[in-house]
Amino acid sequence: MNDIADTQHKEEKRTILILGALLIALGISLLANNFLHLHLEVNPPLIMGILFLIGGLLTKGIGFIIPGSILASIGVSDILLNSVFVGMEAPARGAVVLICIAVGFFLVSLLSKFVTHKLVKWPLIPGGVIGAVGLAILTGGPGLTALEYLGQVWPIVLIIIGAHLILKHK
Repeated sequence: MNDIADTQHKEEKRTILILGALLIALGISLLANNFLHLHLEVNPPLIMGILFLIGGLLTKGIGFIIPGSILASIGVSDILLNSVFVGMEAPARGAVVLICIAVGFFLVSLLSKFVTHKLVKWPLIPGGVIGAVGLAILTGGPGLTALEYLGQVWPIVLIIIGAHLILKHK
């Protein structure tokens, strides 16, 4: 039993050391940009996301993969909005952000296979919902009408889930 505790302690220590090193690297790069006036296009969410993803892959920790995937997806949406979709109007710009965040959730599921050796499926639910909302906004008229109807009836899903839980555990 003591060997298991020692192994867990070593893994936790290694994880903390990697996280600390990643945060120091990020801090140094941001300080260098600020004080040396390098005028680099810094995208903190993307940088932090990549660092967390590296930490997750090195430590085999899903706890790094989740924020890393979401932060990286937010950083990518910023790049897309300021380059490819620079002239896009407001509702569609929001849709691009939502679709990128959905991709971030799908990335969590994909990378979970590498760090836990099994596919974690829960991120597919928020990713699917967020992606569907983004696509509905992007398509305009029919998509927005569908969202409006769903916005009025979605509480029925909560009622069904609640009733199921009560009846199942009665």
